[in-house]
Amino acid sequence: MAENFARLIKDAVDASLKETREKLDETQGRSLENQDNIDLLKKQVQICKDGKLAKILAKETEEATSSRNVRPRRQPPTN
Repeated sequence: MAENFARLIKDAVDASLKETREKLDETQGRSLENQDNIDLLKKQVQICKDGKLAKILAKETEEATSSRNVRPRRQPPTN
């Protein structure tokens, strides 16, 4: 009888421990993902503070408009 009771307690503790470990793993995974997002946001904020974003966007805009403005030369009309 005592062995059965001890086994029941052990099974309950093992099940609870397994569930707790799964929740901990899930929480740690979310924590790592959140930390990655925080780090990315910090980098983006620093880029904005440094004015690098404006420079990057200006350069990309300039490149985009200059590539659209390049047209083939017109040939003089032939009569």
